[in-house]
Amino acid sequence: MAKTFKAISDNKPVGEKVFGLKSKCNFTDEKGMQISGDSIIVINPFEENAFENKGLLMANGELRKKYLLIHKSIDDKKNILYEQIKKKLRYFSRSYVFCPDGN
Repeated sequence: MAKTFKAISDNKPVGEKVFGLKSKCNFTDEKGMQISGDSIIVINPFEENAFENKGLLMANGELRKKYLLIHKSIDDKKNILYEQIKKKLRYFSRSYVFCPDGN
């Protein structure tokens, strides 16, 4: 089934792979409207990180934008907090070497 959806999303003909038979299929939504290939997303299980942080793939566009903005705001604030904690604890990266005598 995933290969069928992938073929539709790539605008390729759908076919039976074992015997090479031509197939015909028609996908419609709950209102009977034809589903276009542009609205189908197929996630390969071996590439599960390909859609990481994309958020709510199945939500409508407006909800998805709100979701992404909220999570970007959270990430930005976390990064600011982490930088403040690092300063307070005098944290330095491993490449930084502190020498009390200045050398």
